[in-house]
Amino acid sequence: MIKSKKDKMKDVQVKRKHRLMIQEKTITQDEYLNEVEEWVDWWSAKAERLELFGSDYYAAKQFGEEKTIKWKLKYVASRAEEINTNKFRVINIRTNEVFDIKDTDYLNDDGQFFILKCEKSGDLDA
Repeated sequence: MIKSKKDKMKDVQVKRKHRLMIQEKTITQDEYLNEVEEWVDWWSAKAERLELFGSDYYAAKQFGEEKTIKWKLKYVASRAEEINTNKFRVINIRTNEVFDIKDTDYLNDDGQFFILKCEKSGDLDA
């Protein structure tokens, strides 16, 4: 479905008020040569939070995943293509919530935005 110019402008004007930090899991070695998993800041981006509703919500609820959140981010080819669900996680900087990435979805809008489907996994330790 092709969007009208008016609909495209609405997408551009939406305030993305959530600042996200996408972190990558890296494996390093400590001084005793033990492997240590660390989360390294990889990309900071502003995003719009989209709640599940309707059929998406009920489908997630069947699997006990009703705490799933969708984040709508500006598409950046060099970054978005690299994200996979095993090596990356999302942190909402404003609320210190940590989310595991479950899926990525590229919208059919001329490549302007993409969606990260995430499930809350906890909070950052203060």
